[in-house]
Amino acid sequence: MRAFFIIVLWGCFLPHLDGASWDPDPPLPIASPTSVERTSNSNVFSAFDAATGTFLSTWQDVDGAPYFAFYDGTGWTMPTSIDSSAVAYGDVFPCATGSGTFLATWVDNSTSSSLAADAFNATINLPIYSYYDGTSWSAPAAITDAGSAYYNVFTSFDPSLGTAGAFLATWKDVSSETPFYSLIEVGPSLTSTSATQIPISQTVYSDVTSSFNATTGEFFITWLNDIGNSFPDYSPIYDTVSFASVTTPVWGTPAFVAGYSGEVANNVYSACNPSTNEYLVVWNEYSHGYPYYSIYNAASMSWSPSSPKAISNLNISSSDVIPSFDPITGNFLATWLKGRHFYYGLPYYSILSGGTWTSAKIPDSMESSSDVACACNTTTGQFLVTWVNGNADSLEKIPYYSIYTETRLPPPPPTPKNFSAKQKTNHFLFQEELFNVLTWKKSPGAKGYLLYRDGVLIATLGANARSFTDYNPNDQPEDYILIAFNQFGNSQPATASIE
Repeated sequence: MRAFFIIVLWGCFLPHLDGASWDPDPPLPIASPTSVERTSNSNVFSAFDAATGTFLSTWQDVDGAPYFAFYDGTGWTMPTSIDSSAVAYGDVFPCATGSGTFLATWVDNSTSSSLAADAFNATINLPIYSYYDGTSWSAPAAITDAGSAYYNVFTSFDPSLGTAGAFLATWKDVSSETPFYSLIEVGPSLTSTSATQIPISQTVYSDVTSSFNATTGEFFITWLNDIGNSFPDYSPIYDTVSFASVTTPVWGTPAFVAGYSGEVANNVYSACNPSTNEYLVVWNEYSHGYPYYSIYNAASMSWSPSSPKAISNLNISSSDVIPSFDPITGNFLATWLKGRHFYYGLPYYSILSGGTWTSAKIPDSMESSSDVACACNTTTGQFLVTWVNGNADSLEKIPYYSIYTETRLPPPPPTPKNFSAKQKTNHFLFQEELFNVLTWKKSPGAKGYLLYRDGVLIATLGANARSFTDYNPNDQPEDYILIAFNQFGNSQPATASIE
């Protein structure tokens, strides 16, 4: 079989973008700017629920209480404490079910004498969860049999697990310094399985984060390796797990991100493209401070690029790099702080589209002293981006937000249908002339057509063209490609052959 000459650029098969917008611009505080209770002592994370079209944003208030606010696309609810008696140590992390309910998790600090006291005491600082049922939050509860946790508890949700779905909660255990997990099952009463060590004997240096692949039912878990283990020191580590049942995990084999020879400065995050079975893995590289990435293809169990690369080697990151995925465009967004001082800099964002990163400062944003987090509205493709406004010297650190929207142009024309090639002969006394007649049906919206013979452009035709006669064919098999085009791009190719 002869191969066709496909000369269409990769970009022709991707959604076409024409710039982007931020709203509000400049960014604004979450809800009322005069509400003292909104002052944040942590990062601001968000989760999107498709059933209600609502984002939930959560953070630790300056007094340590876990706070939340909802954003419905038009405005915010007033920030309120999840529980007035609860005190969080680190971040408050939200997770959506997709059916109008949410889970929030944090590390308890209510038994400490101050926000920083006894942070690593193995008898306190339990991993805590609270469930929002669409109306109110449940009383905070500790994960069953859990010891003290470092910093943060992260979650992802599998809607098919158990009777009504289950959250996978992951964290670093203080006593063993190893990664732990528990399943928090949604049902008539919210229950958690016993805290269990992820099956690896090596210690971890960071939070333990995860993302979920809705196509395969697999969780992808990442963390930063500690020193003195068999993996390279401070290297990004990943593992996978799926559940045959709530009590039957099927674990993969922990490994470090292929091709990476450097060290990681802090946490490792991932986001999943379920349609391609790929995970974007991001982190802050230690020696130069660049935001780094690599993409893991779970089907082929391979990494691309073969050696992880900088998202931007012109901008130094001073924070975690946090990713999110837009299923409408197939693009990834990564957000981070640009600056040389740890957790102090300007909010930046990077878009991965068609294999290329584009980075820029969030317009008109001020200095921040937190991570820059993002979450995608999977219905509209918009991203909610949140951070804490104010530098290290600011007395009040206020949660801020802006919405990132990619302006989408109409698609290019569809592939021309019924493209065919037939050879004919003209007879002139004692000689013959061979020629090929090519025909096709109109491609709606096309402004014209590009016709190729054996990979060489032979004609550019107008919008009304439905046929072409090629009087200069070779006396051998011919391969033709027809592409419709308009101002928004090129169609995929139609092919025809003369044998």
